[in-house]
Amino acid sequence: MKLSPGAVKILPDVISQEEHDSIVDELLFNHTEDFSLKRFRRRKYERDHWDAAIVGFKEIERPLSQWSSGNRIVLERVRGIISQNSDPIQSWLEPHVIDLAKDGEILPHVDSIKFSGGLVCGLSLISSRVMCLQPPQESPENYAKGPDDMIQVQVDPRSLYILSKESRFDMAHSIAKCPENSRRMSIIFRDALSS
Repeated sequence: MKLSPGAVKILPDVISQEEHDSIVDELLFNHTEDFSLKRFRRRKYERDHWDAAIVGFKEIERPLSQWSSGNRIVLERVRGIISQNSDPIQSWLEPHVIDLAKDGEILPHVDSIKFSGGLVCGLSLISSRVMCLQPPQESPENYAKGPDDMIQVQVDPRSLYILSKESRFDMAHSIAKCPENSRRMSIIFRDALSS
């Protein structure tokens, strides 16, 4: 399947290394009175996701209002970058954080349109992984592994991916496991479903 221009965008270095480290520090190490963030840190990696799309993960919704002021400014700037690189956005859902274990992976899936609109975007943190896009299949066993059926892109720390148009609705995306890397975190941004 050929993608139209702009259906998949990978923007490198959208935040600085210092900004990256500050966001990771807030998520993993900073002392905070935010009990949901404390629970997130203590939680064990889960092996079963509600739609069977993720293995070896933790996740938390973290509204922009809950971030430290410096990191909130950075994440608002990232949303601005998304807006500049996409069709007009009516409103945003709150961002959420996905923490993949060293051996964690996101299996091929198409995000449900029940929960968001035309964009799925991710700010990559900590380690590099490969994102694969391919036509969706009826069962996970049917996913083709041939190069003609798959688009592979590397998502490095501090990069931002933007999936829209047919890559959002007509392609399954996945993040391959890579045990030689460390854990991977991402902050996911989505627009709200238009009424």
